[in-house]
Amino acid sequence: MITNDKDLIIRYNLQSLNAPAGFVTIINNGGYVAFFTLSFEFELKIHENRSPNISYKKFFKLLYPSTARNLKLSSYCYNVIGDTKLISKISSYMPFNRCFSLGGTIFDPTFSEAQCPVDNSIPPEISPQTTCSCCCCCFL
Repeated sequence: MITNDKDLIIRYNLQSLNAPAGFVTIINNGGYVAFFTLSFEFELKIHENRSPNISYKKFFKLLYPSTARNLKLSSYCYNVIGDTKLISKISSYMPFNRCFSLGGTIFDPTFSEAQCPVDNSIPPEISPQTTCSCCCCCFL
């Protein structure tokens, strides 16, 4: 079989551009409203993303490029007067696909890794007025 090396290289590069995205899913099981931020480096630029407010028993899934590096994930809750409180901060040089659960109360919030459902398929709870951008999936 004769192949055109140039064509093979082009097809390989196009396929790599369609690589699956990385994801972070935060599930709020805590007695407070929470949000999280994710920053990462992609194509020599720092990208910063913030989830919307996540109420009790709701979640938010954020997608990012699978070739991103230097990920920094921070989770926060609001206290009774509306100020924010840092719950956790983690970082990783390499991308990851992980789910986390927030718990506790505003006085003692907790953060732990949670097992993602099979193929990360949490049942959607999208309200008709929710709009989503291409960088995230909104399940509020």
